Amino acid sequence: MELLEKGKAISAYYRNNQNVDLVMIAGSVSRGWADHLSDIEIYVLWNEAPTDDDRKKPIKELQGELIEFHPFEEDEWSESYVSSHVKYEISNFLTYRVREIVHEVTKEYDTSINKQLIVSSIKSGIPVLGNELYSELVAQVTPYPRELTMAMIHKYMKLTNQWNHREALMKRDDWFILKQVISSVQLNYNYMFYAINQEYIQHPVFKWNSQVTSQFRLKPNNLEERLERINFSPLEDSILELELLLDELYLLVEKHYPEVVLENNNSS
Repeated sequence: MELLEKGKAISAYYRNNQNVDLVMIAGSVSRGWADHLSDIEIYVLWNEAPTDDDRKKPIKELQGELIEFHPFEEDEWSESYVSSHVKYEISNFLTYRVREIVHEVTKEYDTSINKQLIVSSIKSGIPVLGNELYSELVAQVTPYPRELTMAMIHKYMKLTNQWNHREALMKRDDWFILKQVISSVQLNYNYMFYAINQEYIQHPVFKWNSQVTSQFRLKPNNLEERLERINFSPLEDSILELELLLDELYLLVEKHYPEVVLENNNSS
């Protein structure tokens, strides 16, 4: 609760800037998952490109200690700082570009993970300035488009060629490659798994994954325990468990999204 209140208070440092359209709390704080190690993620949407002074003014007024200050890259300006022992992570976007990203994901079914991260943050965010714009954006990202589910499955059902040769890699004791292959396939699995449950990707490497998947309707039995076994068992057992989870995922796709033509390269 303390982090949420601190996040809400941040709006005071942007309220008098006429170029700010929206200030929104995102991340674990907005989703109710924050703990004593969490930082506060803030999205700021601007109608004009923010200057360095625009971005640094709240930091100065909060007497914050600047940690990082990044120039414009991949649609955003970002900075992080610490104030009163709390870390703030700020992501700045142009409003028109966020509107475009929302359209690309929800109407053009763009499978970009980076774009989905933004859309997911909007869906679960808490606005502290610009409520009308926030309501408009939330209405556009809800519900999750069925067509996006199908696009995600089509893109991520194609597993790596190394996965097809996993038995040979095991026989050669190529454990370093195998670990990378398992991680890569797990990512594809999660992308498809989130999609069939109509959930935008919330984190690039699935932080807080168990909190998200516990709410899913379509999932294999004992999923959390099985994912743990994949990551902490001997490699041969990990691969066997991952094979089984993939097969069960494909069965869920066939049942609930029969229009998708699966390319199952899970057989070795």
